[in-house]
Amino acid sequence: RGLGHYVLRVGQPGVWDELPPLERVFPVEPRNETILVLAETPEGTPLILAADTGNSRTAVLASADTWLWYTAGFPEVHQRFWQQMLLWLGRKELDTDRQTFITAEPQVVDRGQRVGLTFGARNEDGSPRSDVAFEVSVVGPDGEAKPVEAASGATRVEFTDTAEAGDYWATVTATDSAGNVLPPATTRFLVNASDPELDSPAADFGLLEDIAAATGGVSLAPDEFAGWLDELIVSGKENEVVQTNVFALWDGWPLLAAFVTLLFADWGLRRYRGLI
Repeated sequence: RGLGHYVLRVGQPGVWDELPPLERVFPVEPRNETILVLAETPEGTPLILAADTGNSRTAVLASADTWLWYTAGFPEVHQRFWQQMLLWLGRKELDTDRQTFITAEPQVVDRGQRVGLTFGARNEDGSPRSDVAFEVSVVGPDGEAKPVEAASGATRVEFTDTAEAGDYWATVTATDSAGNVLPPATTRFLVNASDPELDSPAADFGLLEDIAAATGGVSLAPDEFAGWLDELIVSGKENEVVQTNVFALWDGWPLLAAFVTLLFADWGLRRYRGLI
């Protein structure tokens, strides 16, 4: 669950095994079940906690030794971790005002459905850039990054590998003609764990009987319908349908005409008697 969170998506999941261990860990505990424990020590002590409540976000890193990652030869991981931590705290992880952007549509799908990924890069004035090459990848619930092939010059692709339910994170990296790599952009979409219609395709006869009883009807098997229909015709039960239409008098033109007539009569009487 922690590896699937935006803050910890700093590369392939195995990169965490290559980082040097943190020397000091301060004792912290989540106050309630709404606080997510994204990482913990081998002994089970919470290491990274995050909470998303309303418009507020809070994160706790129970250590001050992430500088060890930088000195051990992992400056990119160190930089990206803190960058994504700040973006997540500021609710900017899906911000589309940066140089590169990517969006997913729809953001919630059922298993097997396609997800359209639209991406691009822009100049400082907001105009689109055409001198960049894009690389798109999607990290699924299994933590494996899967590249998405895009035609040259394309700014939209379709991701079809949605057989597994869970959170998916799509990332686009842009490289300009001079070889400069622009800051990557990330978006998230969700694949539902189940399809209610497919989970129970069989008819619920018990529910159908309850509905029939509540509405004054009867529940019949398919082979009983013809006989029941013959009995209904022979019995001569009323087959007229009574429809009641209710309307308010003040919604029609007669009342409006009467109201206007009274106003004119009142005005005429007052004028006749010299009151106006």
